[in-house]
Amino acid sequence: MTPTFALAIPHAAHLENRRQALARMLQELAPWFPDRPPASEPPQRLFVFQERTKSWCEWAEAIWAWAVGQPTTHVVFLNDDLRLAPGFWKKLSAMVRAVPDQVIGLAAVHPAARHLARVEKRRWYTSADHLIGPGWCAPTSLFQTFMAWREHQLRPAAKTKVSEDIQVNLWHIDQGRRIWHPLPTILDHELAQGSTYGNDGHLYRRTQVSWEDGDVCRFTLDDLEQPRFWFGEPAHVGRYFSNTPYLANEWLVDPNEDRIADALRDIAVPYLKFFHLGDPVAETHAGPYVPR
Repeated sequence: MTPTFALAIPHAAHLENRRQALARMLQELAPWFPDRPPASEPPQRLFVFQERTKSWCEWAEAIWAWAVGQPTTHVVFLNDDLRLAPGFWKKLSAMVRAVPDQVIGLAAVHPAARHLARVEKRRWYTSADHLIGPGWCAPTSLFQTFMAWREHQLRPAAKTKVSEDIQVNLWHIDQGRRIWHPLPTILDHELAQGSTYGNDGHLYRRTQVSWEDGDVCRFTLDDLEQPRFWFGEPAHVGRYFSNTPYLANEWLVDPNEDRIADALRDIAVPYLKFFHLGDPVAETHAGPYVPR
């Protein structure tokens, strides 16, 4: 399979620093844009949503409505405040060649990620509900399945009260699917841009293992463009957010009780020690966290 990608970017065009960041990102992405690239490269499609909206749900509806109808093999969603690995598309293409039928959460911020990459030598970890907004990729057909599920299984109020990434996480829990996260990943937050969500103080905004960690994790940038680099059994880190199963019970039209129970039990105890002291995720999962 030769992957092709449709890329949607919600853009805060009213902020000068975001306009500058997006211009830089588009330069970094340019080798596969515009729509008529060299014959040796697959066609790509780009949609930048830059209307100023009152809430996230408006831009999410707009970019998802665009993405669901694209004729590409995969759809990609990126925020406008990211640093990207050189050769981003070639590296993403290698990833999806290795796992062509999975949702990939590109913002791999789990606190156990460094241990998984450096000690366990993993190329991936999977989670029950750890897709977060800065960047992700999905097979277009699977995204269409998600959108159909969202139409019929998600209560209407949830579409304005539950953030777009949590909606995708709820779908994974309801369907018993896992989200794949690459080690290393090929994007990172540009923290100097500041968060438009008020997340500047969040503990886990930065990628834990990036394309810049090759010396420590023993890979080269060229390695990341080879599908064989991405072969291997993932580590499963379980549930990340403490309340996702409860949100599923609250916001789904017909909650699957067995799947919710599975999600509640899906706690990777060996990896809890990597959370920071006082982190509510670790405390909710296993009682007050005690460093060892």
